Amino acid sequence: MHEIQALSVQQPHAENMLSKRMSRSVRFIAGRATVPPWVILLLATVTVAANAAVDVTGDYTGTAQGGGSTETLSVAFTQSGTSVTGTMSVSPANCFLSFQFSGTVSGTMLAGSFTDGRSTINISGTVSGNEVKGGYSIPASPCAKGSGSFTLIEIATPTPSETPNPTPTPTPTPGSCVGDCNGDGQVTVNELIQMVNIALGNAAVSTCTAGDANGDGEITVNEIVAGVNNALNGCPT
Repeated sequence: MHEIQALSVQQPHAENMLSKRMSRSVRFIAGRATVPPWVILLLATVTVAANAAVDVTGDYTGTAQGGGSTETLSVAFTQSGTSVTGTMSVSPANCFLSFQFSGTVSGTMLAGSFTDGRSTINISGTVSGNEVKGGYSIPASPCAKGSGSFTLIEIATPTPSETPNPTPTPTPTPGSCVGDCNGDGQVTVNELIQMVNIALGNAAVSTCTAGDANGDGEITVNEIVAGVNNALNGCPT
């Protein structure tokens, strides 16, 4: 019962706690209503995921400029966790061979070294969307020495077009209890959590059609409030 009471919100103040679902996320606003600790934990998890390191896996083409010359680069990166490996070829090759890359990603920064067994090229760059931009230095090489800048742009991979199958809109049963996901005649804390997960876009509405009172294919603030009230006061008979 204490867990249920912690979820209690009144309809006039609901908008002070939680805004409408936008871009498949939920934003909380300070107000008089009590924010349950499990909701804060859930939003913290979403925030951590959003701030995780970028993934640079892919094929890139670009240029390197320095010492009055411009070279064309063909690069392939593979990322596992924060570790990145890859290959690079340079055109015109001059005396460079095929390079192997080893480096790491931290946030939006990529750093590491290309080596072909004779030459080492150190790079550090910022990842933004499908681009990597930064600087390089060649501390030792029989081919060239010095530093400069580089730009890499990921080569887009064509996605086969598919004809989507229409998804039927779930229709709630007339007179059903909003939030009673399993149809046992009561609304539990776990069912309220499931409704919030659906509102956040982390679960399909089909996992709790009773939470979608108006059958529009999503769960809104008002429907979560209705579920909380049914948890506190019991399902309507």
